[in-house]
Amino acid sequence: MSNPFIYTYTGKKFYPLNPRIEDVDIIDIGHSLSLICRFNGHSKKFYSVAEHVCHVCDLCSKDNKLAGLCHDNSEYALGDVVRPLKPFLTNYYKSEETLEILIAKKFEYKYPYDKEVTDFDHLILQNEFRDLFDMDVVTNIDLDLTNPWTSKKAEREFLKRFEKYKNI
Repeated sequence: MSNPFIYTYTGKKFYPLNPRIEDVDIIDIGHSLSLICRFNGHSKKFYSVAEHVCHVCDLCSKDNKLAGLCHDNSEYALGDVVRPLKPFLTNYYKSEETLEILIAKKFEYKYPYDKEVTDFDHLILQNEFRDLFDMDVVTNIDLDLTNPWTSKKAEREFLKRFEKYKNI
């Protein structure tokens, strides 16, 4: 297959290796991220990428809210590949960056991400380890993840934040 595609939730053909800006749809992104479990499904409870990015968004300053919400958007087309595996997948980082750049351009937020976004993304990881894996880790953020959202709630919250912050 020379130009592989996936069908999206809204019925579009999306070409993850040759993405077109007109095919990017926030409805597809919110729906997909709400159904993708972080950590490749290895947490004690279902915890979606959509919920994760909502929490990052909530912690970010006004100027970085949308970028915080959208920092994992490429996963709607590429999946949530676990970090240790990414370096071994031929051209994965290139595909991820191409898609991140395209989505940032479409929704008009800063990419590469501000340090604040990546810092909160990493800090929340400690809460995720504590609450979703029952690990004894120190956290620096007051965030209780012991009762993760349903996928429907994660989708609603993601789209609500997008509407709120898309024009800031």
